[in-house]
Amino acid sequence: DYYEILGLEKRWLSTPDDIRKAYKKKVKEYHPDHFKKTGENGETTSGDDTMFKALTRAYETLLDERKKLCYDSSEPFDDSIPTYSAPSTPLTEEEEQKRFFSTFAPVFERWSKWSRSFPNVPKLGDMKTSFEELERFYVFWSTFKSWRDFSGESEYDESTADSREERRWMKRQNDKINQKRKKEEKKKLTDLVELARKNDPRVKKKNEEIEQERKRKEEEKNKRELERILREEKERKEEEERIKKVEQEEREKKQKEKEENERKQQEKTQTIKRMREMCDPYLLLLMKPVKKQDKMTNIRPEDVEFKQQTQEQKKNEKQKTSEWNHEELSLLAKAISMFPGGTPQRWIKVAEYVKTKTPEEVQQKTGEIQEEKKMDEQYNINNQTNNVDSSSSGTENWTALQQKALETGIRQFKELKGDSKWEKISEIVPGKSAKDCKERFEYCRQLALAKKNNK
Repeated sequence: DYYEILGLEKRWLSTPDDIRKAYKKKVKEYHPDHFKKTGENGETTSGDDTMFKALTRAYETLLDERKKLCYDSSEPFDDSIPTYSAPSTPLTEEEEQKRFFSTFAPVFERWSKWSRSFPNVPKLGDMKTSFEELERFYVFWSTFKSWRDFSGESEYDESTADSREERRWMKRQNDKINQKRKKEEKKKLTDLVELARKNDPRVKKKNEEIEQERKRKEEEKNKRELERILREEKERKEEEERIKKVEQEEREKKQKEKEENERKQQEKTQTIKRMREMCDPYLLLLMKPVKKQDKMTNIRPEDVEFKQQTQEQKKNEKQKTSEWNHEELSLLAKAISMFPGGTPQRWIKVAEYVKTKTPEEVQQKTGEIQEEKKMDEQYNINNQTNNVDSSSSGTENWTALQQKALETGIRQFKELKGDSKWEKISEIVPGKSAKDCKERFEYCRQLALAKKNNK
């Protein structure tokens, strides 16, 4: 034992200075000159130099860094890995902790001598060690770097080789053995670290905390997800209720509009019916063509009187909505021609053209005129079958709108004389010429005269 010979108690931790000092001290004690003997014949003989030679070998070996490394690596070392199975009897938490530290702390302490970082090697610690320090400990030992050299266990002495080729072959064989020993050492350290980490009460405690935190987060996540689902379900139901409510209101609104339209249509139908009942006798009389020689004789006073009553009734009916002057009626007739049926927003455009009436008023007035026109056409057909002699007369096919425009024109241009008067009047009577207007006027005048004569 080289360290024991030199008296180095620090052994493999001894520095070169420690080795030199110890060698000088021992040399003085065991140098052969100190053991010279003088024989009977006066000859001097040297003492026993065995110890001195051992000192010299120990000094030369330990002072050489490479040789010292090989020597230190070859020293006896317990590199066994402890077994750590479950105890036969249950232990308390404190007893289990003591059992763990008493088992593994000495093992890591023993293995720490091979670390290149020695003496700065992390300790196993205790239950008060922080988890960060504990992580550094296991990372250090998982990546343990050893200075241990197994070349002392080489099978071949390269110095005894007879040739360079033989020396290379010996080196390759020795390297294989050295690499095998390194792998075995690393395997033992890996098993040691895994076994310790698996049974470390601090790691178990941390894992339990992590698992509890994971479960807590998972529960919170599930809770938030459930709340989200419930919230979305509530919002969905509210949206469905809102849509149902809107649809119900829309249906009710449409139903009310439908009922209102039906009511208006019924009122309109009843009004037209009443107007037809009131106007039929007069229209039959007015639209019935007669021979020229019978114009005066066929007119009865009661017919003229009925005509006046009917006109008053119609006038009252029209005033219920709004008064239409001749200019508005003329604009309405032109607008209806400009914007025929099927035109988008027709009544809005007609109202904009007339300017003084709303879309509803122009639509209502147009309906009344069309209804009167239909009745006029029907009467014209009936009259034509009775008498075709007057088919070319300018007094036929006059609508209420045209008659109204004619009366307005006569009042407006009463100061004018001759054909110019009838030209001006025809400009405001839609669809009639100056000749038609003049003939119509003569016809109406004859009716008035007949009434006067009958009185």
